[in-house]
Amino acid sequence: MAAALLSARGGPIILARNSEGRPVVKLGENVAEAARQAARAEASADGVETFADAAEASATAAAGSATAAAGSATAAAGSATSAAGSATAASGSASAAAGSASDANDDAIAAAASATAAAGSATAASGSATAASNSAAAAAASAVAALTAASTSSVAIGTGSKGFTLTADAAFVSGQGVVITSNANPTTHYMVGTITAYNSGTDALTVNVTSSAGSGTRSDWTIGLLPNSNALLKSGGTMEGKLGMVASASGGASANMPAGAAPSSPADGDEWATTAGRFHRMNGATRQYVFADGVHEIPIPATAMTRRTTNGPAVGSSETTTNKIMVETLDFDASTAEYAQIRFLMPKRWDKGTVKVQYIWTATTTGNVVWACRAVAISDDDPIDAAFGTAQSVTDGVTAANDVMVSAQSSAITVGGSPANGDMVVFEFYRDAANGSDTLAADAKLLGVRIILTTDAADDS
Repeated sequence: MAAALLSARGGPIILARNSEGRPVVKLGENVAEAARQAARAEASADGVETFADAAEASATAAAGSATAAAGSATAAAGSATSAAGSATAASGSASAAAGSASDANDDAIAAAASATAAAGSATAASGSATAASNSAAAAAASAVAALTAASTSSVAIGTGSKGFTLTADAAFVSGQGVVITSNANPTTHYMVGTITAYNSGTDALTVNVTSSAGSGTRSDWTIGLLPNSNALLKSGGTMEGKLGMVASASGGASANMPAGAAPSSPADGDEWATTAGRFHRMNGATRQYVFADGVHEIPIPATAMTRRTTNGPAVGSSETTTNKIMVETLDFDASTAEYAQIRFLMPKRWDKGTVKVQYIWTATTTGNVVWACRAVAISDDDPIDAAFGTAQSVTDGVTAANDVMVSAQSSAITVGGSPANGDMVVFEFYRDAANGSDTLAADAKLLGVRIILTTDAADDS
């Protein structure tokens, strides 16, 4: 028996029996489609399962994240609690600061009040100082007015009694010293004297003038009191008593006299100083009593010299024709160097430095001579046979036969040895005949020499 069934898609499923009587199922045209849908459903189920696994994993991860979030929330809660404590402390500090600010404001107000009071005091002090200054200025003006006066009286410059009428009252009294100057030429036209009478009612002033400068009659007078009636004017005056000075000290001298030019017409009693030294005028003659350069000369005649045994000069002696003046010389040869010496104890005031020599000589003909000198100092217990220092020479010429010739000073001569106070110094003089500048073809007759030395003390003490 056949029966019809419906498939899942609505198509018929035919059931029958075969020849053996077994049931046979015959699918309709939608069986294949149903199979395909079943496969797709299975695949979808597999996808759903996979998605479910993924969802489960995501849920697990979310659970972990939620746990971590819970921990963070707990920590945040702790931080919030700490922040709340800090906020509470900050609020307390703010309250304290507000109190301090309030106190500071009160202090500032008090300080401002003090400053205002100080400013007021300073203003008052400034006013007082200004008033004091004005008072001082007025007092100074009054003092000046009291010390000076003006007059238009026509008065001739000169000594003796002079009368003036003042243009205003002055604080003058008899016995005061005054200087009366012409306004036109106050430094060259003036009179100095003593008040002998003053009438403050008529302003009549009488002065005994003792010194004056300039000449002529003037009517433009300024009359001023001298600070001291016995004072000397800057322009000069006569001191009537003894001049006393304080003792000199390390901080300064008792007096100072600057070096300047010598006066062209000095008067007896004048004192002055130049760069050469200090001078005094007495009995019509000028004397130098302080030598700035400390120069000292020792004159030595040729006859006081000792001729050297080896190559010593000849001794000359002659008499002039007219006046019979005896001339004693040491005669130095024209071709051979000849030597003469002098020795003496040097003064203690010698500075032990170099010396110079000047030669005084003559000759019977004209020509040039080269004179030379060298020296050595010999101290206590030194050998006498000591070496001379280096010689220095000077060339001089005869301008006329038998005239006295004075040479220039030689260059500085260094004394050999080690000069000391009181040493004996030996000087040796000679003619450098071999020098090409020596042209005198005759004996050079030495009359004497000057030894010029420098001192560093006033005496030999």
